[in-house]
Amino acid sequence: MNGCLQFVASTGTPSEASFSMGFWLPGDFCTTTRCGFSVSTVSMDGSTNPPTRGSDFRRRHSRQPGGSIPREVSLARRVLGYDVGVPTPWWLSHVAALELPVVLDQLSLGALWNLNEGLRFIRSNVQPELRARDEATTPGASLCWSAFLSREALVRAALSTATALELTSIRRGGRSPEAFRAHWEALGFVSHLARDGTPADDYLDALFLTSRLSFLSSDAPFANVNLASRASRVSDFLSVSDPGRADVVFDLGSGSGKLALTVAASSVTAVQGVELLQSAVDEANGSALALGLQNVAFHRADVRDVDLSVGTVFYLYFPFRGDVASSVAATLGTLAREKDITVYTSGPARDYGEFFSREVERGALHLEQRRGEFDEVMVLRSERA
Repeated sequence: MNGCLQFVASTGTPSEASFSMGFWLPGDFCTTTRCGFSVSTVSMDGSTNPPTRGSDFRRRHSRQPGGSIPREVSLARRVLGYDVGVPTPWWLSHVAALELPVVLDQLSLGALWNLNEGLRFIRSNVQPELRARDEATTPGASLCWSAFLSREALVRAALSTATALELTSIRRGGRSPEAFRAHWEALGFVSHLARDGTPADDYLDALFLTSRLSFLSSDAPFANVNLASRASRVSDFLSVSDPGRADVVFDLGSGSGKLALTVAASSVTAVQGVELLQSAVDEANGSALALGLQNVAFHRADVRDVDLSVGTVFYLYFPFRGDVASSVAATLGTLAREKDITVYTSGPARDYGEFFSREVERGALHLEQRRGEFDEVMVLRSERA
């Protein structure tokens, strides 16, 4: 599934330290571990230090030295009247930064979703015992937290209403598959300035209830957690594969279901998602039901045990590696000798892409082209085609 957030903290002496908030919400690759967030530091001159990883995110970022207050938190400074010479809880400035915009009913579905994710991130990373200490030592902190909780409730309610209206419209045929695809693609794939993600990703993630903050974990030694494909990647997949009514698309390692759900809602083709994590399968099937999609289904299974013979188009976003990747590539190679198929796969060459290249060398598949910013996408077709 999707994601992580980046908190950017300026470095320097305690008297020079300050905070600003930036969101880093990747769709393709996320530099996080299961138990930590990617954290970069930005110096006062704008230079950036390398990201760090680790499970001690809360411990290292629960309290930071106070200092100059950036423009986006000036509201909190006026309201709380705290002294910049005393230590300031990290969450205080971020809560203030999320107080705007005030009028929620003017925000789009994607914008509401983004705001809700920011609020939820703060709640999940403020430990109650540390917050109690902050409230005892920082003037106005308790009042600020109460206002935050009220703000979170209002945003959550507004998001729920907006999502329900959009789901109802789609379920009742308010947007044909062609119109649905045109709508989310028209939102654009230009990344936000202060955080990763795009308007198209915001809309789709809100619609499918795909949180970029949830970290699914897998006990399978050769499984990778799917953090959801970017909307731009989904658009490229649709353009390249052009699935039709006679096709069956398999999303192998479907994770949150974003690719499969978007393809199903944007076309008339049948889509099958295969995922090892039961919780992800349940959530994806729930989204399909809410959208009224009858051409997509998600199954909990080891991909090596699934009959792929009915498939004509296969999407893989580095869902596994090693022996599993080798086995799946061999299966698709065998299938390619029997029928015309298209394989759209993304991932590193080592321990993954090399197995698909092996099928090319064996004459089962033909490498039609490489795509993506780093040529990480391989578009493969049956050699017999």
